[in-house]
Amino acid sequence: MGYIVAVDGGGTKTSLCVSDLKGQNRKYVYTGCTNYKSIGIKKTKENLKEVINKALKILGISIADVEYFVMGLSGNDSEKDVQVLTGILKDIGINGNYYLCNDSELALFAGTDTPGIVVISGTGSIVYGVNNDGKKVRIGGWDYDFNDLGSGYWIGREAIKHVIMHCDGYFPNSNLFDRIKKYFNLEKIENFTFYITASKKNFTKIASIAKLVVEEAKNGDELSCSIIDKAVYYLAVQAKEAYKRLKFPDGNQKISVVLAGGVLSSDIVSEKFKSKFIDMVGRMDNIHFIHLQEQPVEGGIKIALKHLQKIRILKN
Repeated sequence: MGYIVAVDGGGTKTSLCVSDLKGQNRKYVYTGCTNYKSIGIKKTKENLKEVINKALKILGISIADVEYFVMGLSGNDSEKDVQVLTGILKDIGINGNYYLCNDSELALFAGTDTPGIVVISGTGSIVYGVNNDGKKVRIGGWDYDFNDLGSGYWIGREAIKHVIMHCDGYFPNSNLFDRIKKYFNLEKIENFTFYITASKKNFTKIASIAKLVVEEAKNGDELSCSIIDKAVYYLAVQAKEAYKRLKFPDGNQKISVVLAGGVLSSDIVSEKFKSKFIDMVGRMDNIHFIHLQEQPVEGGIKIALKHLQKIRILKN
């Protein structure tokens, strides 16, 4: 019996799904980060090897029993990245029988079987799309510090900037500042400037502040609402640009827009995004919004099944 392995390699967590050649009897294994830009090549190899070996051990099989791998890895942003990641895969025993892509592609196909766009806002953000002709477009997701607009990290960083400016007398107090003070167990908000500047930058910790901003936006806090509105604007601009570049045909064909990631799982954020995106593209009759329910790694199994089908057709 042959097997398929899909890997969703994120900047925080990596998910692996292994199935039979019909996509059934699925097993799941997890490990930490596999973004080589965050943890280096050596640690990325170790984590990928660990998660794959765990899956093989569960099934009592060897890597030779895997007919196809789909490797959706964060940090796969350029031709240079492809070269680096190809070398990593070769070193851990994966040769030839694989498809390497950015992890956002897995999220798209986890949500839909048709051409469309995925908008991801979690710790980071990215927009990825595919049209009927197979053309692929990627917008954003280039770097936490310089890009990833509208992401959890961006929202958290905006909140931090406003806290520091409040401490320096730029802004009056806000309910959001009180929430942040409690979140970091500070006696007074003025201590935050010393705390944050002395701490080692932790992208995940900063991104976790986004949930406080979302909650306070729901409560009507003016500052929180303005940060969320700006985040939504950036995400909608990226999605609109992907939509424009993909040149989807006019007519009755439904275009799927998959919403993924913790930030977009919030009703207040997702509804604001939908409204802003529709305003920007100027139509809504053919837009079908999908809130991603499946794990993104499930999209890797779908991709693998399609690739195997093409291979069989070519052989026959």
